[in-house]
Amino acid sequence: MRAMPVVFPDDPAAWAFEEQYLLGPALFVAPVLASGVAVRFYLPAGTWCDLETEERVAGPRVMTRTVPVDVIPVYGREGFLLPLGPDVQHTDELTAWAVLNEVWAFGIPRHDLELPGMHPQAQRTRGQIWLRNLPKGTPVRLFGGGSAEVSDRWIRFCDRSPAPRTSPPQ
Repeated sequence: MRAMPVVFPDDPAAWAFEEQYLLGPALFVAPVLASGVAVRFYLPAGTWCDLETEERVAGPRVMTRTVPVDVIPVYGREGFLLPLGPDVQHTDELTAWAVLNEVWAFGIPRHDLELPGMHPQAQRTRGQIWLRNLPKGTPVRLFGGGSAEVSDRWIRFCDRSPAPRTSPPQ
């Protein structure tokens, strides 16, 4: 969990939003502090994928959303991959064979995954992105448009995604 000034030191607008944070390099979180109150937050520069609606939103911008207390605005940072592992009670339950259950891709990946004992790599060739060396049968969920072709040990991403929304919906 990292505060906005730490992640975006060159963006003074982000410093004023003290409750929001990045969870790892890929997830932006805007906590809901009270029921029935509008949540105001700042999305820094870049494109972000709303995990609830899967809509792409362009930053930088201030957003306001009214959500129930049990719904937290979470956005995936475009270009990043989020590895998801199995549900465990403690780390002793993890094995080298059960580290990765699924991968979430926010748009077309521009960064490699960092996983212990594995070396997945994102490679760009002829306008496409290939994610190679995944454990066999790893499912992938693609947020924010585009398409992905999955094989036993690789995924090919094609950017056919719509432009991100830059203004609030009517």
